[in-house]
Amino acid sequence: MSVAGRSWWSIGSLAAAVLATTLAVPALVSDPDLDLDASVTTPSAPAAVPSSPSPSPSPSAEDGFGRSPTPSPSPSPSTPPSPSSAAPSSPAPPTFRTIRIAATDPANERFRVEATECPTCASGSRIQYLGQGQALTVHVRGVPVAGRRQLTIYYTCGGGPRPLDVIVNNGDKVSLSLAGKDSWIDPATVTIPIDLPVGDTEIRFFHATHSSVDLDQFVID
Repeated sequence: MSVAGRSWWSIGSLAAAVLATTLAVPALVSDPDLDLDASVTTPSAPAAVPSSPSPSPSPSAEDGFGRSPTPSPSPSPSTPPSPSSAAPSSPAPPTFRTIRIAATDPANERFRVEATECPTCASGSRIQYLGQGQALTVHVRGVPVAGRRQLTIYYTCGGGPRPLDVIVNNGDKVSLSLAGKDSWIDPATVTIPIDLPVGDTEIRFFHATHSSVDLDQFVID
C-alpha cells in the first residue's frame, strides 16, 4: 500500500472511533440505574487535631548582636551551718572550791615540831610543840581565783589561853589568843579572813616566845 493510501486508512479509523464514543456517552447518561455519585468516592477530610499553642518566648534583653543572653542559674538556698562550725562558747570562769589541809600533811614544812596521833581530831593526827620559835608552814597550791577567803583553824589547847601568830605570804601578822576546850584531844576552831592570790600561797603558824596550841587541820572557803 502506498503512503497516501495508509494516511487515508488512518484518518478513517480515527473517525470511526470518534463516532463510536459519541454514541456510547449518551447511553451512559440516559441510563437511570447508573448512580454516578455513588461510583465516585470523595475522600473525607481528616478531623482537625487541635494543636497546643507554642509558648511565646519571654521577653529578654538582647545583646548588641541580636542574641538573647543565657539566663544565669537561680541561686541555691543557703545551707545552715552545722553544729561543729558554730562559734565556740566562752569557757566558764574559774571558781574557788573549799580547800582542806591536814596540819600533819607531808607537804607542809615543819620547823622543830612533831606529829602525833589524835583519834578525836578531824584529820586523825596533830602537830605539837608549836611556839617558842618553832613553826609550821602550810602550802596552799593551785588557787584558781584570787579573793578574800575564810581560814578556819582546828586546834587543841589545854591549861589556859595560848598565843598563835599567823602570816599569809609576806603579809601582816595576825596575833590570836586561843583558850580552846582545855583539852589536847578535843579540837576547837577559830576563823580569820585572809587574802589569797591566784596560784600558790604559804601560811605560817608560829609564836616567837611562848608555847602555842597544837594544830589539827585547816579549811579555806
